[in-house]
Amino acid sequence: MTIYILHTKLIVVLMLILAGIPVQAQKKRSRSQMKTDTLAVLREFVHLSNNYQQAPLYLELDLNNSTNFITGEEDTTHTSVLFYIMPGTSYMRFGDAEQLVNDSLALLVNDKIQRMILFTNAQPVLQRMKAMAGGQWQQDSSLLQLAEKFSAQRLAQQQNKGIILLTARRLLHGTTLPGETIEFQYDAATKGPVQVITTKRSLFPVTEEVYKALSSRPEMEGKLITLQENKYYVVKEQQAGFVYKKIAHDLNMQLPAIITDRLIRNEEGGFKPVSAYQQYAVTIN
Repeated sequence: MTIYILHTKLIVVLMLILAGIPVQAQKKRSRSQMKTDTLAVLREFVHLSNNYQQAPLYLELDLNNSTNFITGEEDTTHTSVLFYIMPGTSYMRFGDAEQLVNDSLALLVNDKIQRMILFTNAQPVLQRMKAMAGGQWQQDSSLLQLAEKFSAQRLAQQQNKGIILLTARRLLHGTTLPGETIEFQYDAATKGPVQVITTKRSLFPVTEEVYKALSSRPEMEGKLITLQENKYYVVKEQQAGFVYKKIAHDLNMQLPAIITDRLIRNEEGGFKPVSAYQQYAVTIN
């Protein structure tokens, strides 16, 4: 908040200095108003993104990746995710893998390849888990940095859903398209998140033949560009959708498993899988 006040005072001083030049002063006022409006919307966005995350937290998410131009298997995926977050311990299940965290350790278990990875510093893993659950935005501390990267606006409500749209200030090279957008949809009554859609744009090089073939597709209009001579690109739009299916705060919630249900100490003080997982390989980081 202090940084925000100092920043605002600086803008005011600059406007007073330029008061003798009406056109420039008007531009300063316009920029100041835009920045203030963006900060207000971003502050609401950060609050809504974090407000539901108090522990204990049970969260069901669907993660959907899609793209307008497929270049790899990861471009189009669907994953169901479960989060159990309690004070001092957490559990996450995503696809064939699960992640178990306590105050000091984090364990990643992959059933498909029958492997466990133990992290002896749990904090980075826990932070990534919280970010995946939607709490990557810190209250106020990163607000000004966020405002430097994105402009923000409230869109009209749709079917009892409020919508906040963040648009990257950086344009994709050679285009008028923003490099990234984040659409945050929330329940207008409960203020809980409903869906978050992130779209990231990049230039993907293609051959002239592919470029010409794509030119006939209506959905690729405005998504094909040429830079320099014989340099053809597709504006690839990679979209990730986070659909919030259930959010609950149950004081009696039980985690499906904790680390000692998968891994225990051996006689030498190291770690080994419990008998039900004895065929799993263990790696310690």
